[in-house]
Amino acid sequence: MEIILTFSVFLLGPIIVNFPSWYLILFSVLLILVLSEKSLIHQFSRNLDNREIITLAKFLILSGVILPLLPDREISALIPVTYYKIWLAVIIISALSYASYLAQTYLFKSRGLLLTGILGGLYSSTAVTVVISRRAKLMKQEWPLVSAALIIATAMMYLRLLIIVYLLNDSIGHQLLLPFSLLIVVSCLVALGLLFFNHQEMYKHPSHTSQHPLELPTALAFAFMFVVFTLMTEYVAQHYGNHGLKFLALIVGFTDIDPFILSLLSGKFTVDNHAIVASVIIATASNNLLKAFYAVLFARNQAVTVAVICLILLALASFFLYFSCSLTYLS
Repeated sequence: MEIILTFSVFLLGPIIVNFPSWYLILFSVLLILVLSEKSLIHQFSRNLDNREIITLAKFLILSGVILPLLPDREISALIPVTYYKIWLAVIIISALSYASYLAQTYLFKSRGLLLTGILGGLYSSTAVTVVISRRAKLMKQEWPLVSAALIIATAMMYLRLLIIVYLLNDSIGHQLLLPFSLLIVVSCLVALGLLFFNHQEMYKHPSHTSQHPLELPTALAFAFMFVVFTLMTEYVAQHYGNHGLKFLALIVGFTDIDPFILSLLSGKFTVDNHAIVASVIIATASNNLLKAFYAVLFARNQAVTVAVICLILLALASFFLYFSCSLTYLS
């Protein structure tokens, strides 16, 4: 801390020479404020794990150094996506997971099952479904809370996807806004209704800190999966057209949908926007079926019954929305 402050004082000379007076005043005020809170800063640094500083440095390097240096040109004819957009997708997912991790670690240390669903769903609703379903073995009598947490995690999945879609392709985002908003509202209403049947405190069941979200191998693995799904999507789109892409979306939904959806939004494929919208909806539908299966598999009791029914109904609603959109498009 002393080294940083000393270096900042030495910067006053160059600032006086090269910057306007208002910048010098602002810089001096900031130095005074930092000095006045020196004891608080020392206390914060003592409580902050060194790994968190390294994590922040990693994120800044990933987003502020590597991303601007990457060329914005397509990799090849077989992979119609740019190096820049691949890494931008990694940054978007990493930022969402990092924000969720910080909230879980520092803001809600004694969070309950419902907050686990909310925050975990912003990172991976499939992963948090497995975590909550495993915990449901010990919470059979609190089935409303368990099911509400599972349902709210899926609602956060729709919210996360809307954010990602708008960041990469706002025209697709406009088309998905209404159906996804309806699914989010319905899911939240069902979860809130279940909570009225639960008389336990929401924060009673603390959970373990989530895994660290910014390990470099994780980012590289996501980038690799992004390229693989882009290659698969290009091949299917060229040889089988819109119908092939929709079938691929149905299959991909039983794995990890984020790399597939990001590849759809970032690449330049020989399919129209309607096929992309339909593929996103189909992928979320099959992913909900996968989460329903995981809930039954890992919970092995009736605590997840309502959530399983809701996930299946959400999947059916997604298929209904797909067919409705298809009929509207054809007409």
